[in-house]
Amino acid sequence: MSVRKLIFIHSGHHNDVIVCDNMRAVESSLAIEIIECNMGKPADLDAFVKSVQKHAEDVFAVMGLNTTIVKQLYDSGVAIHEALHVPLVIFVMDHPAHFVQEFLEDKVNTLYVFGSPEHEKFWTRFCPGQNKTCNVQIGGWSPRVIPEDSSYEAFLARENHVFIPLNLRMRGADFDNWLEFAKKKPAPVQEVVELAFAMISTKLDMNVDVAIDNALADKSIELNRSDRIDASFIVDSIAKMWRRNFLIGSIIDLPVIVSSENIPAALANQFSEKFVNTKGYDTIRLFNRFRFVLNASPPTPNMVHDRINNCINSEAALITEASPGICKFLVPGKDFIAYEYDRDSIRGQIIEAMDDPRSAYEMTISAKENWNRQELNFRPLKELMDKIDLMRRNIQVADAVS
Repeated sequence: MSVRKLIFIHSGHHNDVIVCDNMRAVESSLAIEIIECNMGKPADLDAFVKSVQKHAEDVFAVMGLNTTIVKQLYDSGVAIHEALHVPLVIFVMDHPAHFVQEFLEDKVNTLYVFGSPEHEKFWTRFCPGQNKTCNVQIGGWSPRVIPEDSSYEAFLARENHVFIPLNLRMRGADFDNWLEFAKKKPAPVQEVVELAFAMISTKLDMNVDVAIDNALADKSIELNRSDRIDASFIVDSIAKMWRRNFLIGSIIDLPVIVSSENIPAALANQFSEKFVNTKGYDTIRLFNRFRFVLNASPPTPNMVHDRINNCINSEAALITEASPGICKFLVPGKDFIAYEYDRDSIRGQIIEAMDDPRSAYEMTISAKENWNRQELNFRPLKELMDKIDLMRRNIQVADAVS
């Protein structure tokens, strides 16, 4: 019996490569085979389609990320999934507001996959005609750079620093750029963005879209669909940049290393040596070098970022806020150092942890045991495969009828 084949098309971007490798790592568990098409390398898409068509009966889906997959398929004039009569599966890797305006509408046989129930809800609300969706816990199957030695002695041999893999620029814009961008929007959008951001800054377990809806109600403002999506896009971006800047600015004078393509001007002169610009696997490998890793979650309470998984599997001690999503799987104070957005508090917790390596080490062991016990690893992806199989069967039935 032939193994089912899943075509994964990507741009060659380092994050795309990692997600493709994630899927390849679970091939045997899902009983599938990944056929990779890296559009970042010179390739003839028509030739690729013809080679795949030789095994057309075994291909059950075409998969890609964000709007990249849509542009690659339709800008080329060759839609592989349509030629093969299989579903198109699109991973939406961030808040959908970052991409929804760029997606083509009325695309049939397309499944949109999200990393949190909040993002899935946003999509079904603002894209009601594209309602085939699935929610997958991405964090449980990100790359695993597992140390060869898990002993306390090996933990002590690591650098007693906090590694902070938080980029301080998003879509080419830093925190100040995003504030300026918001000011160029119509007055009602500005007003809603300002109030929603204030809500999220004081209530950190509030979702972006809940804050915006509350702001709209408080101000008795109505926004059209485009402006409402813009508000989510802007508040999500500002909130992320604010959180990261606050955390890094609060502890930058401590033993820390920050992976970011951008160094804030306020920190550049005095602390530039604490910044490195790494991407993809180069960043992931640094998780094994340091005793501690700091996470800042996006303003989506139930999302678990892959930084959590990378930190736990690298056996570094995790420092993060106790978001609802994280607390579904890990116990604050036992599995990770839980901080609040208070400068003195987070500094005190980090200094205390650095002075007590034994407790930090025991936390890494507990976190890994608890994380693995949750059976995160393949269950969500198996549920995703079931949805894809159902779509494939429906396509086959429709083809047979026509």
